[in-house]
Amino acid sequence: MSRDSSLVFLPSQLAEGSNRFEIEANIERLDLDAYNFREPLHCSIVLLRTGNRIDLHLDLKTGIELECSRCGEPTDYSVGTSANVTFLPEAKGQGEDLEAEATDLEFYLDEIDLRGVVRDTFLLALPVAALCHEDCRGLCPSCGANLNRKSCKCNTRLKPSPFEKLRRLVDG
Repeated sequence: MSRDSSLVFLPSQLAEGSNRFEIEANIERLDLDAYNFREPLHCSIVLLRTGNRIDLHLDLKTGIELECSRCGEPTDYSVGTSANVTFLPEAKGQGEDLEAEATDLEFYLDEIDLRGVVRDTFLLALPVAALCHEDCRGLCPSCGANLNRKSCKCNTRLKPSPFEKLRRLVDG
């Protein structure tokens, strides 16, 4: 992966206190080129430096196209999310042990690379199952017709449940 210097910061060059940056991230350099972006990936970054400790507040905004999980049609989805991460200088041997215990804690040597944080924050903001609209009717299980566009003539009556006799016993 090639280097994207817009999301790499040198702690020594950050002023003590609050440092603000507005960045349009390069999608290819974040390994997100599998997604169809409708808008640039806008990153609003605040790096608060207190000695060697650097606290990150990240706000992401973009628009992408996803496939509806019911009907398969493309749908626009707005991503708006944020993350907070604390960066500490890495001492020999401590980084791997502590990093496994705290998910919002990262370690740095000479630079702070935000590409992984931006990528992970974006991916965590995506829905598990995108829908084109809340009442999407999906596809007919028999003929595959998109039920949002047309009705089909398939027999969609439900077969009786094999547990119907048991339900009658319980219901009395």
